[in-house]
Amino acid sequence: MDGDGAAAARHVSAEGNGMIIGMTLHVLAAVIWVGGMFFAHMVLRPSAGPLEPAVRLSLWSRVFPRFFFWVFSIRPVGVKRFSASALLAGLMFLAGPRFSSG
Repeated sequence: MDGDGAAAARHVSAEGNGMIIGMTLHVLAAVIWVGGMFFAHMVLRPSAGPLEPAVRLSLWSRVFPRFFFWVFSIRPVGVKRFSASALLAGLMFLAGPRFSSG
């Protein structure tokens, strides 16, 4: 490759790697969030139903901080701001030059 072509290839490769990392972190965050909500609603809620209200409240107040620790621990990585619309906009931006007629 010539000098300009090699530089362009490295630039596209770097953008693609960043997108892969961002997409992976986004999916990981979604799995943690949806899995935690599934567990809370489908497993913990029915299991805690027979407990006395005071005990049930104590249980929930001990479970949710542990869950939200995992949810908010992803935040420093930047996944919180890496929304699906940003992913789609980035994918469309990356796909644009490949499919142009120029």
